[in-house]
Amino acid sequence: MNSKVNFSHLYVHSIYSEIDAICKPDELIRRSVELGMNAIAITDHGSMKAVLEMARFVQKQKERGRIDASFKFIPGTEAYIVEDLESASDNSSVRHLVLLAKSEVGYRNLCRLSSLGYLEGFSRIPRIDHKMLEKYHEGIIACSACLGGEIPRLIIDGREDEAEKVLLWYMNLFGDDFYIEMQRHISDTETYRTQQYVNEVLLRLANRHGANIIATNDVHFINAEDADAQDEFMNFSRKYKKLCADVHYTGQEYLKSPEEMAELFADIPEAIYNVQEIVDKVDVDILSLHDSCLEAPVPKDFENSKEYLKFLVMQGAMAHYGKTIPAEVLNRIDEEMRYLTENKNFADYILLVYDIYKSIRIELGLQVRGRGFMNGSLVCHFLHLTDVDPIKYGLTNLLFFKDANHLPIALEIGIDDIGKIRRYLAEKYGSENLIGAFSFVPWKENSLKNNGINNIEILEGTVRQDWISYSSVLICANDMMSKLPLCRVGDNIVSQYKMDEIDCSEVCAIGIYNEDKLSRIDEILKQIKDKNGYDIRAEDIPMNDKATFDLICSGDYLLPVESIMPYLKQLNRVTFNELVDLWAVAGRPQWKQIVAEYIAEKNNPQKMYPSPAVEAIFKPTGGMPLYREQLFQLLIDVLGYNSNMALKLYNDILDSIDDLQFQKEEFVRKGLERGFCAESIDEFWEMLKRWENLAMKSVYVSDCMLEYRLAYLKANYYEFFVEN
Repeated sequence: MNSKVNFSHLYVHSIYSEIDAICKPDELIRRSVELGMNAIAITDHGSMKAVLEMARFVQKQKERGRIDASFKFIPGTEAYIVEDLESASDNSSVRHLVLLAKSEVGYRNLCRLSSLGYLEGFSRIPRIDHKMLEKYHEGIIACSACLGGEIPRLIIDGREDEAEKVLLWYMNLFGDDFYIEMQRHISDTETYRTQQYVNEVLLRLANRHGANIIATNDVHFINAEDADAQDEFMNFSRKYKKLCADVHYTGQEYLKSPEEMAELFADIPEAIYNVQEIVDKVDVDILSLHDSCLEAPVPKDFENSKEYLKFLVMQGAMAHYGKTIPAEVLNRIDEEMRYLTENKNFADYILLVYDIYKSIRIELGLQVRGRGFMNGSLVCHFLHLTDVDPIKYGLTNLLFFKDANHLPIALEIGIDDIGKIRRYLAEKYGSENLIGAFSFVPWKENSLKNNGINNIEILEGTVRQDWISYSSVLICANDMMSKLPLCRVGDNIVSQYKMDEIDCSEVCAIGIYNEDKLSRIDEILKQIKDKNGYDIRAEDIPMNDKATFDLICSGDYLLPVESIMPYLKQLNRVTFNELVDLWAVAGRPQWKQIVAEYIAEKNNPQKMYPSPAVEAIFKPTGGMPLYREQLFQLLIDVLGYNSNMALKLYNDILDSIDDLQFQKEEFVRKGLERGFCAESIDEFWEMLKRWENLAMKSVYVSDCMLEYRLAYLKANYYEFFVEN
């Protein structure tokens, strides 16, 4: 009986190798696990854009029990390298080199090398040289790459003596962490014939000098049957970027199984064994690195950022509630503070956001408010980053619990010129410490159809072009390149990682968005004060003003969601909550039917509830779940889940996990323990299965509040509203 073959692919390209690879990061992971591999590396051309995305996906799959805890994700890159950048006047001498992070030091150095390729060596492609490699090679495993590598190219050119010298240089620099790669893309192609010749010489040199050999496959697509799609992609993407389109691969560059690779190299079994040797060497989890470079301004009276943050939050709570703060509020503050300060220190991050918020308000005189998830956080509310009271509006803190590793915050600012804010922040924190974030424009179905593409299902989602997320601001001090790999998009320096992937315990990541209605409200309030002599603060505008609701229901103040206007008139009574509810449900699947049921129940309540606690959650929304927050309340307040258990179930459902039997059994057990009948428990479970179709209340309360305040000013201070 054959023993299991231990083999993992270490030379792999994703869609971020933009013009010749079609492997989507999550599909690479899934397929490697299906094939029984215990690791996978990613080595995109000159970049690390897929690294953090894949690391987070692997972590999530491990948490869901879909991947064994021992599975390793190996960060890497296929570097473009020249011997000396100063003498490399063009790219004719550029060669390939596979670099893998072996340790935390290696990962930091990999980030530096990838960044330097863009910032100091860029000439149509990011390039590094031997000097850079000598400086930042520690903790890195190097492999000789494909036929485009330094050593193979010298062999192809008939310069075996020089190839031997380069081999010895790498062996001297990396020691046992340098490996000679061999590939066998069996096909009737010149590429394969060249590989056969080069492999003979590589094997001879390896035996002569005791160099390690590994088998790789230079993966560019996942399944063998995807070869035509990859060839089609290379052709049209190169034409799109106005490059030579007559480039073809052998059709063998797919994610082969360990058994296929072992059969290919049956005559050189050490080429397979040595791959596992590399996997065993790697000991780096980039998601658990703790090397914060954030230092928020902390007054000398406080020992550290955690102590200062807690002081500010409690100060805000006392200003709101007085000396007697409700136990519910204190417990929630403690829960948020534990998350912010225990696993990773997000205290400096929150304080930096607070410092930015204060500076923009005081020094620039602009209105600022938190956006989206922030509105569910008491910490953010008591820091005045938001003006929505999460207790009053029943908002769950999804900001801190939606992901346990990072929490980029977004601010809306009452200004059209976001560039002005970026320039201000660059001046405040240093332009060298402020960058943007990478994103990309994907190929979509219609665009592919318009280009005459056949393999649409496979190619949809591949990279069409790089893009800068201009609303994203990343602030970092103390060697940013060791925390994030950087790149250039046009003339801009940005992170290679996308905004929503970045760890905010290391880098201050903030989204900044324009919201001109903030400045309009502010200007009206200033004019009221100048002319009438009294001060009205936006947060003090009454939320139960009849004139305002009459104005909205009459249609004389147009909401951004005009489709709800006729339905507002059908309600016997309209309050701010009804306004939020209808706005949140509009446009969602079967929303008109939902609204009809909502209005009927609101006007004439008929529904019976299995407990007062359930009634408290669902009666305010017409007896039905409209918000994801309500289902969190159901799990935590009614069924006794803790926050982490509720979050896990939430993520499992959103990830469309096929088998939820274990989770359902636990759910049923908790329901029965709390006295609910089987019918009620089944109804609760069906609610959870619709979780993805529900709105985030924290988002809609904030947006609706902004519109309500403008409507209030129109209803009560018309002359000032018209002037603005």
